[in-house]
Amino acid sequence: QNAVINQQFVYQVKAKGIKINFSDYTDLFDINKTTGFIVFTPMVENIGEYTIWLSVSDSLQNEKYNNFKLKIHE
Repeated sequence: QNAVINQQFVYQVKAKGIKINFSDYTDLFDINKTTGFIVFTPMVENIGEYTIWLSVSDSLQNEKYNNFKLKIHE
């Protein structure tokens, strides 16, 4: 994924299950816990390449971790 500084970045993490709960492991943004939407505006100090780790859990205590690459540029 690519993001441009001073422009809103929108991405939706998709998963299947019962009563899904999303979590992120980054200081760049906070994922919406119930919808999986990531919405934020990167700033110039965020320029760089990141590996973003996420987890998804459901009401049956199933949990899965995944990551994606995010490049923030001008």
